[in-house]
Amino acid sequence: MTGTIESLISGRYRLTAHCHGCNHSAEVDLETMARIYGGAASVRGSADRGPARIGGRALVCQECAGRNTSFRVSPGDLPSGRL
Repeated sequence: MTGTIESLISGRYRLTAHCHGCNHSAEVDLETMARIYGGAASVRGSADRGPARIGGRALVCQECAGRNTSFRVSPGDLPSGRL
């Protein structure tokens, strides 16, 4: 998965970070990331190609400080819960 923060925001997507080391997941606040890194910053996340990255910086898990991370992108306007 590769894109920019701006493209995710404009597409109304949600970005969830996942740590494969401890199984911790958290939704990424894209608006905050845009203020920190700029809207044109790249978002790359694939567990088989190294750690997930925002603006070229590796994502580090808040729980275990691991870098075996990836992102999940999902449409932000889908209803949650069971269908």
